[in-house]
Amino acid sequence: MPKFRTVFPPVTAPFTIGHTDRILSVGSCFAEHIPRQMERLQFPVLRNPFGIVYNPVSVLGALEWLTDTAPFPESHLVEYGGLWHSFDHHGAFSRPEKSEALAAIQSSLERGRAFWAKTTTLLITFGT
Repeated sequence: MPKFRTVFPPVTAPFTIGHTDRILSVGSCFAEHIPRQMERLQFPVLRNPFGIVYNPVSVLGALEWLTDTAPFPESHLVEYGGLWHSFDHHGAFSRPEKSEALAAIQSSLERGRAFWAKTTTLLITFGT
């Protein structure tokens, strides 16, 4: 009888992740959920400093911001529906006041940059 799913044999990864690694996750909701479990297990991990981003261009943009030193520009914010948004960030960063949105973004960016400087493992996931 044919199987309902494809079965893959388990493989051993060419690397391991331990509690001495500093793990930065960037990408889809998977990059939120897996690191959340890792936090619960006391791994040093920073989840999605830009919020959930799905496509490779957005992930690349997030990584470029982390390697830059410039502050996030106010000119990158747009107002829509009574909220200020950034196309580079998840909607969780949107705020009614432009200054609040910019402060939330800048705070997360600074936290991300500090963590990035000592990151040993990068977890990237893309949406489907």
